[in-house]
Amino acid sequence: MDKNTLIRIGKSVFSAMKNANGTEWYNDWDIWGWNVGVALFGVLKMHETTKDEEYLEFITSWIDAHCENFNANSPNAAAPLNAVLYAYLNTGNDKYMEIIKQFVDWGLSKAKRTPSGAYSHVWGDDPDDGPRELQIWVDTLFMAALFISNSGAKLENKSCEIEGVQQFRLHIDKLFDRSTGLFHHGYNFFDQKPMGAFWGRGNGWIAGSIIELVEIMKDKKFEIEDIISSFTILMESVKNLSDENGALHTILPVKSSYLETTATALFSYSAIKGYRLGILDDEYFKWGINAAKFVISNISSEGILMNASSGTGCEWDDYFNVPRHFTFYAQGIALMLISELIKTFDS
Repeated sequence: MDKNTLIRIGKSVFSAMKNANGTEWYNDWDIWGWNVGVALFGVLKMHETTKDEEYLEFITSWIDAHCENFNANSPNAAAPLNAVLYAYLNTGNDKYMEIIKQFVDWGLSKAKRTPSGAYSHVWGDDPDDGPRELQIWVDTLFMAALFISNSGAKLENKSCEIEGVQQFRLHIDKLFDRSTGLFHHGYNFFDQKPMGAFWGRGNGWIAGSIIELVEIMKDKKFEIEDIISSFTILMESVKNLSDENGALHTILPVKSSYLETTATALFSYSAIKGYRLGILDDEYFKWGINAAKFVISNISSEGILMNASSGTGCEWDDYFNVPRHFTFYAQGIALMLISELIKTFDS
């Protein structure tokens, strides 16, 4: 793969997503939530890497069209905010800052929390949110804590910096299984026990979140050495569970579960970026490149990342029964990886 080929594949992945006009939660641009948030995160990474203004224009156009259609009431609702923050930093548009302020206020003072202080994995206006108020899920670090940490660094907001790092520690404390080096999908404070399996994409959310935090805190890495230690243990454990082609199973230690592309892409991204940032050695870079080849081979000629699992709950059957199909978040994860691969040619 050369740089120009990666740029072309990235544009193909972006175009397949941009031109979609569905009505399901996973392909509808009018739903403000985690699916679109992850997609926009991939788009901002492509703009950051290539400086192609089409990517930034897409982000700002989407925000402008939807800035009256959100509720700052859940971790999933915070997912698009990394893109809003990025748009503000690149344009200075005060309208974007007003959105950021609402979600910062949510993250610091209004978010529902478990007894530990970790953000509850509520969905916002869902009538079934009651039990989820006592649950944390791995997704929350990527969807919400990352934005709070990013706001702390980019906007010089010390309260956000402290809160963001604290959310990482609170989630790691309950979700990290040190006997395996893997993360549980969730934790229920009512039962006081973990929920779900060692889910591939869920562990990928953790890996991707931590490596982003390392970059955010690049001048203060000594303050998060405990978090980085969890990351390096996780990366070693997952690398040892990968197939010869670098790919990962949807339930990481269960070889009979299918190979899944979003989990593989998130770990490939984290391995390559971890090497670039100097916290992983070259054996992880080699694994990341091998895994990236698997992911790229699963991108169709139409630019669609195939073999990506749909939204997944914490019940055992969910991991096996969810469909594998086109989703915005899978496209966004693919763009994250492609952007990091392009950087390897510039470093």
